[in-house]
Amino acid sequence: MTSSRTTLSFDFLGNCGHTSQCGGFVYFTNGQPQNFGWILSDTPYGGIPNFPDTLGTWEHVSYTFADGGGSSQIALEDWAGSLYAAPGAVFFRDMVLTDNPGGIPLGTLSVTPLGAPSPAPGAGLAGLACLMLAVSLSKARGLLAR
Repeated sequence: MTSSRTTLSFDFLGNCGHTSQCGGFVYFTNGQPQNFGWILSDTPYGGIPNFPDTLGTWEHVSYTFADGGGSSQIALEDWAGSLYAAPGAVFFRDMVLTDNPGGIPLGTLSVTPLGAPSPAPGAGLAGLACLMLAVSLSKARGLLAR
């Protein structure tokens, strides 16, 4: 990234049954000592901006922050120390970083409910198991055809 302004957008699901403190955190660093740390969360922490959880439905979160220029790293965390943290309480998807987003003011945070239902418990693992089974069957058929 070459600008000093970046917009991070992603879909978030806080699935802990509360409107806050499921444990979703976003971390940023560009390798400079003054530009690192947690920048956004669904849990009140150290004065960083918070986005609300929508009680089991996906929401689209967009946040513009100063990146300091240069190479950057973003990390996502499901923090076990959050009040309502539990396995399956936090999901992130469809992350996009936009460099120099047309003058959006620094610190702009927007949250839009998407209305999609939350995944069933174990749905991700069941989907992965089905995919692995399909790949295994495909490979087995290829070996049998030879």
